[in-house]
Amino acid sequence: MSRQRNRTMKFRADISICFLIAFFSFSPVAMAQALLQIGTQAPEFTLNDISGKEISLSEYSGKKAVIVMFWSTWSGKSAKALKRFEEFQRKYGEKGVQVIGINT
Repeated sequence: MSRQRNRTMKFRADISICFLIAFFSFSPVAMAQALLQIGTQAPEFTLNDISGKEISLSEYSGKKAVIVMFWSTWSGKSAKALKRFEEFQRKYGEKGVQVIGINT
């Protein structure tokens, strides 16, 4: 009886491990990392700016580099990150770099 119980427990552990591997392999983060590799082109999107004007990512295609930063008001790290990227934009903007901040 003890041997059967050990097999059952091992089977449950194996299933749990398989589930965790599958979950993390197909999580949105893993999928995003697989899609966003260095050198791949970002998908086109259009959003409204703070004044309501529609702006598309393709409008920045002439820039050497475009950095898209997603931030939120509820994240404690966003304020620091916004400040760093603002400084980065000031420093490299004239060299063709564009930083775009998107409030999620």
